Amino acid sequence: MNALDQRLFKNMIDYAGTFPPANLSIEDAIEEYFKERSENGSWIIKTLILPWTKISEFDKQIKKRNSENLIIRISVLLVSEDTQKEFLKKVEEQIRELRKFLNSNDEYQLVSLEIKLPKLDYIHGKINPNTIQVLSELLEVHNMNNVIMYLEGYLIKGWESILDPIFNYLQQSNAVHETIMGYKIRTGSIKPEEIPDISTLVNLLKMLTTHDIPFKATAGLHSPLRTNNRALDVFNHGFFNILMVSSILKANLTNDIKVLSEILEISQWEAFHFSEKYIEVRGFNISKKDLLEVRENQFLSFGSCSLREPLDDLQREF
Repeated sequence: MNALDQRLFKNMIDYAGTFPPANLSIEDAIEEYFKERSENGSWIIKTLILPWTKISEFDKQIKKRNSENLIIRISVLLVSEDTQKEFLKKVEEQIRELRKFLNSNDEYQLVSLEIKLPKLDYIHGKINPNTIQVLSELLEVHNMNNVIMYLEGYLIKGWESILDPIFNYLQQSNAVHETIMGYKIRTGSIKPEEIPDISTLVNLLKMLTTHDIPFKATAGLHSPLRTNNRALDVFNHGFFNILMVSSILKANLTNDIKVLSEILEISQWEAFHFSEKYIEVRGFNISKKDLLEVRENQFLSFGSCSLREPLDDLQREF
């Protein structure tokens, strides 16, 4: 893979080896993480995902394995609650304890936090701007100004009307705070019915671009292009497809749902034409400069329970 192409995918994976379908033990996941860091996979790793409820167990295994005293960039998965009142109380408790943990363990660099929005208030469309404001202020108070917090919603019926005001709140918060509020897209699942279809994903990407919200994706993105998951009899989305669609939207080349859906459905590299400065698909020329800008400011990473599968696929093609 040449230097410029590699930059498109640099620091792209948040490694979550203990999550399905890999379901590795904490010990095995940490072993895999350090193995890739010591070999040829370190460039693609952004963070190691640590569930807050298991952070002590992860820390124990990391300390046993980290003989070179490497800096471990982490994304911490926080525990949510059903209502905003309890949610904010829970988040404040976790962030306060996390700050103590970080102060006592200087090998960790906190890059991001991830949490689901309070479900009951979310499904009733009751998430209010004060909740986003308080989250931003909590990060600032606990000296986490450079940390991005990814909020995750639920793709239930009517999700567009629920998420649109939330994206407005995130956009407004990012305009006035040093801290960054982002969104987490769930792109896959071990349950076929929970995998978002093409049109849902296109509309979600359009909304994120309109509101200029940075995002990460998670689940099902083991390959750069759309693939057939024979085990579940479904198609998995591809992280390169998502990058291309996000870049086309950001560059204002088209917002046609049919065209964008066709690009998300591409499963063969022959559909793309690569030159020194551009990647062409379906008649659109996307500059690598624009692609890199989207990677830096919008599509920041994706969570994966595998490091080797995405790496192998990329290295076969580039």
